[in-house]
Amino acid sequence: MNITTPEELADLLDQHCQSWTHTHRSRLLPLLEEATVPDSLHDQRGLERIVLGFWFKEGKAQREREYTTDTDEKVGSVRVEDLLPAAFAYYQQRYEQSTNPYLKARYALVLWNAPKPNTYARMGSLAHTHLLEALAIANCRGRDNRMDCIRMLGTCCDLALVLRHRQPDTIQAVLDRFTGAVPFEAEGRIPLLRLIADFGKLFKPDVLTDEVSLACETLFDDLFAAGEYDACEAMCPLARTVAQRRGLAVADWFNRLGRTHEAMAERRLSDPSGLAPYEFYRRATEDYRAAGNTAAYEQAFQRLNELKSKIRLGVTSFELKPEDAQALKADIDDRIQRLTQYSAHDLLEYLTVHPEVLPDYASVRAFAEQQKGSFFASLPTSQLDENKNTRRVQSDEEIDKLTADAYEGILNFRLASLVPLLAACYRAGNFNYDSFCAFLEQSSWIAQPLSETAVNGQEQVYSWKDLIYPILRDFFQQLAIGIEGGRENFVLSIDSLTVKLEGLLRELLQRSGANTTANDKHQDLREVFIESLLNHAVAQELFDENTRYFLRYLLLAPGINLRNNVAHCYYRYQDQYSFDKIILLLCGLLRIANFRFEPLDLRAEAPTDESAPS
Repeated sequence: MNITTPEELADLLDQHCQSWTHTHRSRLLPLLEEATVPDSLHDQRGLERIVLGFWFKEGKAQREREYTTDTDEKVGSVRVEDLLPAAFAYYQQRYEQSTNPYLKARYALVLWNAPKPNTYARMGSLAHTHLLEALAIANCRGRDNRMDCIRMLGTCCDLALVLRHRQPDTIQAVLDRFTGAVPFEAEGRIPLLRLIADFGKLFKPDVLTDEVSLACETLFDDLFAAGEYDACEAMCPLARTVAQRRGLAVADWFNRLGRTHEAMAERRLSDPSGLAPYEFYRRATEDYRAAGNTAAYEQAFQRLNELKSKIRLGVTSFELKPEDAQALKADIDDRIQRLTQYSAHDLLEYLTVHPEVLPDYASVRAFAEQQKGSFFASLPTSQLDENKNTRRVQSDEEIDKLTADAYEGILNFRLASLVPLLAACYRAGNFNYDSFCAFLEQSSWIAQPLSETAVNGQEQVYSWKDLIYPILRDFFQQLAIGIEGGRENFVLSIDSLTVKLEGLLRELLQRSGANTTANDKHQDLREVFIESLLNHAVAQELFDENTRYFLRYLLLAPGINLRNNVAHCYYRYQDQYSFDKIILLLCGLLRIANFRFEPLDLRAEAPTDESAPS
């Protein structure tokens, strides 16, 4: 195609631009690139190429391509702020000449995004108007056309909110398509529902009518009948948000989500691992619990228990030669045989200080730093806590997350031998309540009498054994139940020991000369958080790097985060109170308790200051 004048170039674009974005790369841009133009039109064609490559987020123009170099520098195609004033003058001219609403909206948005001293403030509202015009003539049939319409509606919502312009028209454009007043394929209605849920400042309760609620219910019923369970799962939380915004009960949507998860579970019964149906039924129990549907909850929970025995999880394994695997098993067996012969005191000393109990932090950190920049490390990730709240891992946290992941893998490997070892030692008689208490009496400050002056000025003498020994008694009672074939329950011991570790750490640091208080934002004197305790200079003197990281991993995120999960009651299932966790807590107890204070002179009239632990 030969183009000889600016008018012919404009006609080409006006006639062939038939979408907001999706046909540009496949149709319009190739047509523009293949056209033969004189040298005098090269610049204009280049400017048209640039404007067609922009995409828009919250009304702001984003360049077509962007990359990050090894030095973290952002590079890519042309940005709006890179354009010269002559380019904006050209876009202004094209805006005035064009009759194509897609192009007019695009030119206007680029002008509205122009940096100072260029001023095209009114262009944002004009772009919004032209987008609404384009929606009125847009072909929304088929996946690509449908997604193009949804992108236009999203940009309209952004502009309506930012500019406070034509909000009723924008709201109606979305609602008409969602309710079916304007034909729109069912596959595209969930993204429309997402716009309604996300733009709460636009879609307020007064515009969300019974017709919208009925459309939500009808859409769910149609998708469920068609077996589109993934779509049902995606829409239930959105519909629940809409119902909540209207002040309606949300239990029905929790029930629908529970039905969806049950259907997804039944569809996956042939899953080789058995994990998929188990997980979907677990979600269903959560849904029915939230709905207050006791009968459905109990039925789903019964099915969950039936499926538990069918789980066959795959494992992350190393490729070991038969002789290596045999040597590894022999090493574990040898360790069990050797340690069951230890005295009770030596066994607990082993758990307290031996390097084979916990991973070496320095080695794990070095490994994580080698992984930075790898393909898998560069993937965007989110962290999920025990209450299913997600948090995106920021780039500056990458090394910490990689370190925690590697530490977890090695620690689980250590636990694979530590758990059967302690069970064997319990049977052998050198790991029990009496021997553990005796070890603490002889080798720690847990049983030492301590004193402090109460608020009323009187001296109070106390000992931590009154708080710790009941935990140990409960642990060993439950351990005996488990070893004898019953169902052990470590809820009380884990809940109690988790919070006691923080108190023990705080007491140890205070009696070692550390100030553990600070002024908060209201200038009130408060105890500092446990992370600050572990970072305290005194803690760095008392504990080596391995112990500090272990306690941080055990109690805080991005590790097991026991303190948070226990304090906020995020553990709601008995399986979450595992033998692994209580063993790790006992290892933490032994490390914090592995000191002795100068004996307290109980005969003195007034207590003397305790010295730092030895």
